[in-house]
Amino acid sequence: MHQYVPHHGGDENRMYGEQGVVGDQLSVERAVNGHCSLANGFTPEERLEGLHFEIADWHGGNKFLMLVPLLLELFT
Repeated sequence: MHQYVPHHGGDENRMYGEQGVVGDQLSVERAVNGHCSLANGFTPEERLEGLHFEIADWHGGNKFLMLVPLLLELFT
């Protein structure tokens, strides 16, 4: 996964940019636990530097969008 994080510099001087990883709550929880277990690695690759995890609750958004036509029909 770390191969997709933007970076510059050579092997010894490699600097990583920020890359968001988006998932549901359970996926993000597991990713954060894995990230914490690797936090004391020797190299930036081992520490997974540059990755930050975000929760995207699109299931809830989809359910709301499915209700909109029903609500419009009910209140018009």
